[in-house]
Amino acid sequence: MKAFGNIAKDSEVRAVASGALTNGASVIVNSNGTVSVVSGSSVTQATGSKVVFESAASDYISGTFDSTNNKVLIAYRDQGNSNYGTVVCGDVSGTSITFGTPDIFRSGSVQYINMAFSPERGRAVITYQDLSLGSDGYVVPCHVSNASSNVVTVETGSKLEFSTSDAQFNYIAYDGPSGDGGSYFVIAYRDDSSSIGKLALVKYPASGDALSLESTTNFSTNNPQVVGQVATGASSGTGVLSYRAIGDYLYGRAYSRSGTTVTFGTEKEVYSVAIGASPPGLVYDSVNDKFVFAWNRDSPSDGMAIVASVSGTTITTGTAVVFHSANVEKVTAGYHSASGKTVISFQDSSDSNKGKIFLGTVSGTSISFGSETLIYDAALSGQNMPVIPETENNTVVLGISQQSPQNGSAVVFRPAYSTTNLTSENFIGFSDGAFADTQSAAINTTNTIDRNQSSLTAGQTYFVQNDGTLSETAADPSVTAGTAISATELIVKG
Repeated sequence: MKAFGNIAKDSEVRAVASGALTNGASVIVNSNGTVSVVSGSSVTQATGSKVVFESAASDYISGTFDSTNNKVLIAYRDQGNSNYGTVVCGDVSGTSITFGTPDIFRSGSVQYINMAFSPERGRAVITYQDLSLGSDGYVVPCHVSNASSNVVTVETGSKLEFSTSDAQFNYIAYDGPSGDGGSYFVIAYRDDSSSIGKLALVKYPASGDALSLESTTNFSTNNPQVVGQVATGASSGTGVLSYRAIGDYLYGRAYSRSGTTVTFGTEKEVYSVAIGASPPGLVYDSVNDKFVFAWNRDSPSDGMAIVASVSGTTITTGTAVVFHSANVEKVTAGYHSASGKTVISFQDSSDSNKGKIFLGTVSGTSISFGSETLIYDAALSGQNMPVIPETENNTVVLGISQQSPQNGSAVVFRPAYSTTNLTSENFIGFSDGAFADTQSAAINTTNTIDRNQSSLTAGQTYFVQNDGTLSETAADPSVTAGTAISATELIVKG
């Protein structure tokens, strides 16, 4: 049987049902030509319990999500083991997380640790400053070697030195496929020996683990004292850097990569008031195609955020917004794609240094915030509370450097979100009858009259909701169902 076929009655069409269709149900067309009922659900916000991954004092915590194995990888400095660089694998289920046995990525004193993931290779990379080797900058690959037991293995013999001088505030980001089965990464850092901000381009090859340094480019000679998060955009080889420079102001700079050549736009003064000493946060909002900077002002220490648009390598910004008044420290930004929210974590020094988050909603060049959420009900230590997106369960994992008792921990947080199979393009009409799975179903489509509704108001336009019901208010996505001509009849959208 063909998936689709026209029939004569009122210009209806027939299509094979994928799942049962009820009479008058809103219907979408699937990619294989079958049709299904519009369905969706709402997921409530939830916070899991704190789980310890390292029983000793831990700091410089960072992490990434391994989407190949659906695991969270967290790297950190183990103060209980001579400040060695260590990485651990975690598995999220709901709002719980379990960890395997940690593995050492550097048997020496390290700091400024950061992580990113290669979807092409299914492996991660860890960047760090090696205090035992001249404070130089290194990057080393690792991978989940036993997913069922949460085992992570570091390829210590494949570490790459990306900076032969004092490399501080290292932030790494995945920068797209290399075109030959490998991946590119960018590492932004401060070269303390020259007071210059630099961007290193590193390649993870299609096979093996021999990383290569492709290029190094200066992004700021204005003495960037602190380099913050790097956020890559929708297109491979594009992104934005964040840093504190002249006047202790917040700056941003967009870059574009062609092959191994990186070019920068004009340095953008994002916020012309002194910001705090912690690295500024920066994240890409993929739903709105915007970048969000987050930081704490120096005095008063308000938590701030601003939306940035990028055209080519030119940055324009909206108006800065306060998400928390005063006593904000150690700001970090992440993104929750299921809800389309920016997740900003911080330490609240007015409330016993507890760890908290705000969810931000971008609209145009503005961002608004709801109420704060308490993540950790005790004092934080260390540098920040990194936000690690975990897309298998639509959660984020927050790394915690705990002050008392001193250990490294993690908490899973799930923002509220809705799921639906409805898009802005796949709505086709309404089922004209009840049909079983695989049965040839009659569908009232564009310009036909669906006579199987109830409680409509004649003359009103109705919109399909994410759960398939109808409303006079548009949902997201906005899908027009049609115009009512009676309480039971609707002219399907034209």
